[in-house]
Amino acid sequence: MSEDSAQLSRAAKHLIETHGSRAAAVALKRAVYLHQCGQEAAANTWRRIADFARAIEAGKDPSALKIAADGSHSAISLWPRPLS
Repeated sequence: MSEDSAQLSRAAKHLIETHGSRAAAVALKRAVYLHQCGQEAAANTWRRIADFARAIEAGKDPSALKIAADGSHSAISLWPRPLS
C-alpha cells in the first residue's frame, strides 16, 4: 500500500469510527462543499476518502481502488446549494 493510500485509508477509518455508516456520505458532502468553494484538490481528496470508506465497509481492499486521474466522481451532487 502506498503512503498516499495508507493516509486515505486512515482518514476513512477515522470517519467510519466517528460517523458509522454515514462516513462516505459525510466525506462526499465535504467534497461538494470544497468543490463549490473552488478547492478542487481538497475536494478530490475527500472524494477518494469516500471511496475508501465504502470499500472498507464492503470488506474490500481500498488500496485496489482505481480512481479517475482527474479525480472525477459520479456520486457528487450539488450540496449545499450555492447562495443566490
